[in-house]
Amino acid sequence: MPSTNVPCPPVPYITHTPRVRRLLDVASARWPDTKASTLMINLMELGADAVAKAASDATEGARVTALERLADEIDADYGHQYADDYLDEVRDGWG
Repeated sequence: MPSTNVPCPPVPYITHTPRVRRLLDVASARWPDTKASTLMINLMELGADAVAKAASDATEGARVTALERLADEIDADYGHQYADDYLDEVRDGWG
């Protein structure tokens, strides 16, 4: 008789609707001869990785946007102190 003190992990039940069946068919093409439960785990792992990457990409995108905005602000403040041909004139003076 099983002990009542040992907690049981939740067991999700997934009905094989046409949508789920399509997902399993796609997964079985990638991982042939694999049980449906393992296919679901594989799909969940890939999905979790994709969500984590999307969150990371969004963070990276926000960081790049902030840096571009800062660069534009710096350019607006200091970028027009010299004429476009200033360095050419300095170099000509060296010769």
